[in-house]
Parts: sequence; structure tokens; C-alpha cells
Amino acid sequence: MTARTAAVALAALTLTAACATAPPAPDIKISDAYVRMPSSPDVTAAYLAVRNNGTAADRLTRVTTADAQEVQIHRMANGGHGMTMRRVSALPIPAHHTTRLTPGGIHLMLIRPRGLHPGHALRLTFTFATSGRITVTAWVSGPGATG
Repeated sequence: MTARTAAVALAALTLTAACATAPPAPDIKISDAYVRMPSSPDVTAAYLAVRNNGTAADRLTRVTTADAQEVQIHRMANGGHGMTMRRVSALPIPAHHTTRLTPGGIHLMLIRPRGLHPGHALRLTFTFATSGRITVTAWVSGPGATG
């Protein structure tokens, strides 16, 4: 074996070992974000998809925007006497999975939204336990819109 062949083999072996020992990690992508035009001045909802292409789970722990006083993560559930909405402190995002925030399911509640109108673009900043902050643009659609 020549010195050059040995060096190439050693580099390939090192690269393979480095890839094989890489710790599992999430790979978060957010898409299809939109906000319904508020039918009430007090609240409105945001919907989107969170895709984790990574090999480890993550957790959505917080969402913020300058266009609302507060953003809360909510989950709809059948409480025996009809549907109920409950605030959750964090949302698990499993590895290799898309979590959809949809009407009638998990969604974001924007408390006291400001200045929203159809076509308005607002920035939502998502904070994940592992992945950190990701900011996306969500478009405001008319009342009753589905995306």
C-alpha cells in the first residue's frame, strides 16, 4: 500500500467513525404557518406544521410574537361534556415525525393580537428545548380560512 492510499484509507475510516458516533439530534422545520383574522379582538389562532427530520425528539416550549401580548400552546380534547381547550406547557416533537397544529386540535392561541388584517405577515419565534429559536413568517387569512 502506498503512502497516499494509506492516507486516503485513514481519512475515510476517520470520517466513517465520526459519522457513526454522532449523537442523535433533532432537525426542526416549520411550514404552512397562518393566522386566522381575529373574529374577536381578544384572541385568534395560528396553525402550522412542525417537521422533525432528525434522529432525536425535541420539545416546543415557547412561542412569541410582537403582534400579540402572549402566545399559548393549546390542545383540544373531548372532556365528556364536549370539546375543551387546555393550555399545555410544552409540545413534544418526535423524531422523524410531523406534528400538525390544526383547527380542532393542537394550535397556538394569540392573546390580545395587535394590528392584524388579511394579508398581514407576522413573525412567530418558536423556542425548542434542544433546537433553540426558529423564526417563521405567518400570513393572516380571513375569518374561517383553512390555510
